Amino acid sequence: MLVLGIDTAGSLLSVAVVKDKDVLGEVSFHSGRNHAQRLTPMIDLILQETGVRKSELDGIAVNVGPGSFTGLRVGISTAKALAMALAIPLVGIDSFSLLKEGFKDIPGSFVCLLPARKNEAYWTVYRNGERIQDIRVGYREDILKEIDEEVYVVGPAREILAGRRLLGEPLSSWSALIVALLGTDKIEQGIREEVLPIYLRKSAAEEIWEERYGEKDILKRGG
Repeated sequence: MLVLGIDTAGSLLSVAVVKDKDVLGEVSFHSGRNHAQRLTPMIDLILQETGVRKSELDGIAVNVGPGSFTGLRVGISTAKALAMALAIPLVGIDSFSLLKEGFKDIPGSFVCLLPARKNEAYWTVYRNGERIQDIRVGYREDILKEIDEEVYVVGPAREILAGRRLLGEPLSSWSALIVALLGTDKIEQGIREEVLPIYLRKSAAEEIWEERYGEKDILKRGG
């Protein structure tokens, strides 16, 4: 089974191809906000380097967030268009499932944090490798109210809980390679799903608009 993995949730743009869970190749690039210009050429590059034709792909897996609003839209829309054109399965892998892979051998509980805006963090809790709560977004004080003092703290936004039991982040846990590997599992299980981005808050543009004009005015202007 040949699966293409796509990760555009952060500043690191990453694509990878795996065959029966063997790694054929991966390309990553710190593209900042240029995902829209870089993604398709990078997909073409990884397929060329691995000698895989698009028509040979059996499925596509894409990171659905949380993450950059723009990055998620670019990655998911590109993955949907390619999967539809090739008539192959498309599955979504959330950012926390990727992050958890680097800490799945930790016994007990740990809280995972990803950066949001305005000093907030996206977060969830795992126990013995299983997620035990929905993904949320909140400030330090909100998170501290809901977690036990003994849990480990992991993830790129772990410093928001400085003073707790912080663990470093394995670099290998965050890439399109892990997206492709986890996606292979879902595709092999026959999972078919609607792939949508995980948005837990409004975009910066929406928040600025509402601050200036108010939510009712958005509805009025929208028709």
